[in-house]
Amino acid sequence: MMKFSKMLLTLSLSFLCILIMTSSVYGEEKINGVSLADNVNIRETPKTDSKVLAKLTIGETTQILSNKNNWYFIKTSSGSEGWVLNDLIAADEEKDPIKRGIIATDILNVRKEPDTNSNIIHTLSKENKVIITNTQDEWYEIPLSETKNGWIHSDYVKVKPNYSMGKIIGDNVHLRKGNSLESEVVKELKLGAYIYVKNYSNGWYQVSTFDGEDGWVHNELMTVLFEDNIANTVSRSANRTSLKIVQEAKKLLGKRYKYGATGPNKFDCSGFTTYVFKKCGIKLPRTSSTQATVGKKVSKSNLQTGDLVFFNSNGKGTKISHVGIYIGNGKFIHASSGSKYSVIISDITTGTYNKRYVTARRVY
Repeated sequence: MMKFSKMLLTLSLSFLCILIMTSSVYGEEKINGVSLADNVNIRETPKTDSKVLAKLTIGETTQILSNKNNWYFIKTSSGSEGWVLNDLIAADEEKDPIKRGIIATDILNVRKEPDTNSNIIHTLSKENKVIITNTQDEWYEIPLSETKNGWIHSDYVKVKPNYSMGKIIGDNVHLRKGNSLESEVVKELKLGAYIYVKNYSNGWYQVSTFDGEDGWVHNELMTVLFEDNIANTVSRSANRTSLKIVQEAKKLLGKRYKYGATGPNKFDCSGFTTYVFKKCGIKLPRTSSTQATVGKKVSKSNLQTGDLVFFNSNGKGTKISHVGIYIGNGKFIHASSGSKYSVIISDITTGTYNKRYVTARRVY
């Protein structure tokens, strides 16, 4: 009996150790991330031409399960899994498996394997930037293309956190201590200034300037920049033109509706869209029906920020009689001849405008 009890105790302790070790391993592997843009494509494989399985909204949290080259394999809160380019996710800095590096020598050989005797397959120059996706002894693995990797020696690389890059798109933008308009201003950032993007929360980007000052910038006043293949990797809701269109349109909220007016203080629906797009360097035809003939048709399920959305005012048939600008999250901005009789933001997914929706066009 004593012998059986000792055996049972030994087995129990062994099982407990396995549980603790397993918990520890999985605890270390859990890495949280936040989407830095709207309509970010989650792909079936880590390639920009791979099938899109789902999309992320800006600020949506994810769990990073693994990485390959400069892609994260993620899992969303709804259970969707797939691959996202690392530039589009702000990861936990301490646990991020991907780092960035700057070459610190005049010429650096990139080798096929992590060995000084391995074949040289590429060379890098001083100040070249690289993405580090793996380490082995004193070597870093870097992607040279979507299908080709190489190795560089760690002695010749300055390693930095895996921050995405951002660019200021407003004049004299306030860098604030916190993510609210009431927060103290740290400094002013000039139009076109580049910054590091560290996180996103409640409509604000957490950023760091090149001289090391940290703070928050409102998402309408900056855009996140991405490395290669931006057009295939992230929707236009993350690019500068789309953000500028939304910014210019929102400046006109509350302006009065007047049939035939094209601004700057009164608008009809197509006069409003023509005015906003002209401010962003894009010429549109004058009427809603002719605007519905330009660009490329897109489905309602694939709407992106900056798309033109069209409606039939009486809710019958497909004749175009109203137009607005999609601004994301099921909303659009337009000059309304309804009860508000002004430039307003409305919901496209429910109610009147859901019933009267006809089509959408992407014109840039």
